[in-house]
Amino acid sequence: SRDNAEADFGFSGTQLDTTSINTFLGAAQGYCTILYDQSGNGNNIVQANASQQPLLVLHGLNGNPTLHFNTSQTMNNPTNFPAPFSVIYTARQTGPSRGRVLQGVSNNWLLGWWNGSYGQAYYNGWVSPSGGNPSNSNPYVYSAEGTGSNSSIYQNDTLLYTNSGGLAGPYGLSLNGGEASDADISEIFVFDAALNTLDREF
Repeated sequence: SRDNAEADFGFSGTQLDTTSINTFLGAAQGYCTILYDQSGNGNNIVQANASQQPLLVLHGLNGNPTLHFNTSQTMNNPTNFPAPFSVIYTARQTGPSRGRVLQGVSNNWLLGWWNGSYGQAYYNGWVSPSGGNPSNSNPYVYSAEGTGSNSSIYQNDTLLYTNSGGLAGPYGLSLNGGEASDADISEIFVFDAALNTLDREF
């Protein structure tokens, strides 16, 4: 919260423990400092600078906890995720700024949005065509997959493009870094495998 008090919160069943968060916050607003890696590998996504921490909205996208970013707010993880990889996240741009939403930290990698367009994928090379689909404020689930010899982008589990135009996984992950957006992000998953259809639809 903005009084600089911090607390860690876990889950109630399979859902974030929003009751405990509400109790902690009271009437105050809460901002996110750490997204803990649920795999146990320690690949947390962090932001230590209070002025760059996104706002936590407990009932955001589809009624789920959501991080609301403006263009000065970002969270980062430095881990390299080489091919094979899968990255899945749910987000939307809220405007007016519509740059990137998810990108690499140490390589040129992006998924979802770029330069005012959606349905975009660049994995150190274009997997989608660049531009051409003007952004809107609808939420989308984007999935990136790479085997090392082929890469794909899915939008709401519909395959948009698959080719060998860009083959790299993200070297680090930045939520709303670089060419930033006004955006909401509600969840992100990273796997060290190219998921099949059944696993991707879990």
